[in-house]
Amino acid sequence: MQDDITSSGELLRVATEAERAGETSRAAELLTQAVEAPGADAEALISIAEAQMRLKRPRLALEAFDRAAQAAPHNAQVFFRRGQFFAQARQHAASVKNFERAAQLEPRRFDISMGYGAALSADNQIPKSLKVFLAARKLNPSHAGVLSNCGWLLCQLQRYDESLKCLDRALDIEPGHAGARWNRALCLLTMGRFEDGFADYEARMTINDARYERLRKYDAPLWRKGETVAGKRVFLYTDQGHGDTLQFIRLARNLMRMDAEVIVEVQAPLAELCATMHPDLRVIVQGTTPPAFDLFCPMPSLPHRLGLTVETIPARVPYLVAEHRLVLEWRERLAGLSGRMKIGVTWAGNPQHFNDANRSIALERLLPVLETKGVSFVSLQKELRPGDEQILAGLNVFDQTAGLRSFNDTAALVSQLDLVISVDTSVAHLAGALGKPVWILLPYAVDFRWLAGRTDSPWYPTARLFRQPAFGDWESAIGQVRAGLAAALR
Repeated sequence: MQDDITSSGELLRVATEAERAGETSRAAELLTQAVEAPGADAEALISIAEAQMRLKRPRLALEAFDRAAQAAPHNAQVFFRRGQFFAQARQHAASVKNFERAAQLEPRRFDISMGYGAALSADNQIPKSLKVFLAARKLNPSHAGVLSNCGWLLCQLQRYDESLKCLDRALDIEPGHAGARWNRALCLLTMGRFEDGFADYEARMTINDARYERLRKYDAPLWRKGETVAGKRVFLYTDQGHGDTLQFIRLARNLMRMDAEVIVEVQAPLAELCATMHPDLRVIVQGTTPPAFDLFCPMPSLPHRLGLTVETIPARVPYLVAEHRLVLEWRERLAGLSGRMKIGVTWAGNPQHFNDANRSIALERLLPVLETKGVSFVSLQKELRPGDEQILAGLNVFDQTAGLRSFNDTAALVSQLDLVISVDTSVAHLAGALGKPVWILLPYAVDFRWLAGRTDSPWYPTARLFRQPAFGDWESAIGQVRAGLAAALR
C-alpha cells in the first residue's frame, strides 16, 4: 500500500489498476478509502460505485451512490446511474424513483428517458412507460430501440395495429434489430398470425437477453423448414420455461408421424411425465449428453418448422398421463375431502420471471373465490409468497404441496381434481396437457399463446380464459371466476 496516496481520484486510479491486475482485495480496500478521501465529488463517487459493482459489493456501491446524491442533488447523472443500479438489483420501485428524478433534472436527455421508460415497464406501469417512450421517440424519431419499445408497450395495451406500425418502422430503420423482430413476433402471434409470427419468433435466439437461450451449436445441422426428417434421428431441446416445454412437446409427435426418431431434452422435474406422451419417444434430462443425431431443433421453433396455424394446432388431449401408482396415492389422500367439487388453485408463478408482477396474483385477492361454499379447494402453489401462509391458515384449503416432488406428482394430484383455477403459469399448461378442465386468469397484457380476445384456447380445448377487462383489473376477472363457479354449483 502506498501511504502517499490521499486524494479520492488517485485512490480510484490505483484501485482500478489493482482491479485490472486481479488484486481484488487491494482494489476493494482502496475504494473504501476513496469514498472518504478529499476530492470525492459526485463524478468520483459514481466511478467508485461502479467499481464496487464490478467487484460485486452492492452494499458499498449503494453507499457511494447515496453519497453522490447527497453531494450533488441536482446532478442528473447521479440519479441516472443510481436508477440503473436499482434496475440491475431488480428493485423496480427504487429504480423508477431515481430515473424520475433524473428526468426532472434533464427532461430532454434521451438515455435518461430510455432508462426511465424501461424502469416503469419493469415496475408494471405500462401506460406511463408508453407515455415516456413516446416522448423519447420525439427526441430521436429514427432510433430503432425506442420504436421497438413503443411497439412492445402498444401490444401490451392491446393496440396491435399501432404496435405493428412501430415495429415495422423500427425494422425498416434497422433490419437486424433482434429486439424489434422479437416484439413483432409476440404481437403477430397474439393476433393469431402464426406464419409470420413464428418466423419472427426465431429472433429470441439472437436477442441480447439472458432470459432466452442462444441457438446451440452441434456437429449435426439445424433442422430447416421443409427439410425431410423421414428415417432420421432428430434431437429436440427446450430453450425456455416449464410451461413452454409442456405446450410444445406435443409437436414431437408430428415429427414421429413423419417417420423421424425423436429424442427430446427437458427439465429434470418434467422428464418422467413427458416420457408418457409416446412409448417410442426418448426423453433425456436437461444437461445430459444426447446420443448421436442427424438433425436438431429447439422445441419452440417447431411451430415455424411445421408451418403451424391456429387451425392446425394438434389439440387432442390428454397427451400426457399421470403415473397410475401416484394417482392411487393422491386419490387416497383426497378421499376425505367434502363438497361437490375438488378444485386446485395456483395464484403465482416464478417470482424471478420477468413478467411476474403482471401475471401473478396476491392470494388475498382470491378470497372471493376461495370462500365459496360447497367446494374443497386444494393448493397447487409450491412457492408461497410473504403472508400467504397466514392467509391459508384461515381458509379451508387442503395443502400437501410438500409432497409434490416433481411434475409427475403434480399431474397425479391434478388428475384427481374436478377443476384447476390458475394464473398463467406451468400448472395451467399441465392441466391443459392432461385434459383437465382449467380456468386461467389472464392479465390485460396477455402472453401471446392465449391470443387476443378469446375465452377459449386452441392449444387446450379444456381451458376457459378469464381476462382482465382493463389494465390491472384483477377484481373483475376474479369476479367472473366467482360467477362461473356459482353457476357450475347450481
